[in-house]
Amino acid sequence: MLKASRIGRPVLLGTVTAFGIWWLGRAYDIDSVRLLGLLAASLLFVATLIVLAVGGAVLMRALRRRGRRKSVSSFSKTPPPSAAEVARAANKDQ
Repeated sequence: MLKASRIGRPVLLGTVTAFGIWWLGRAYDIDSVRLLGLLAASLLFVATLIVLAVGGAVLMRALRRRGRRKSVSSFSKTPPPSAAEVARAANKDQ
């Protein structure tokens, strides 16, 4: 569950931003239809960036998993040495 403070900050920032855009629109005599169009364009731009970021993250994760499967499959062909083989190798070194 999300904490109230984690939700409160984005809501407050969004409200302040919306008020700021409305205030600037009134200060520069921009009609509300054009102002809403500009706001929609900026929201579309931000949404596109979010979709691209998520798509890139998914692609990177898929490539990592694919690479991990290849490396695991190559190691699985050779079984690990038994305890006796490890002991013999240690005795040869001495």
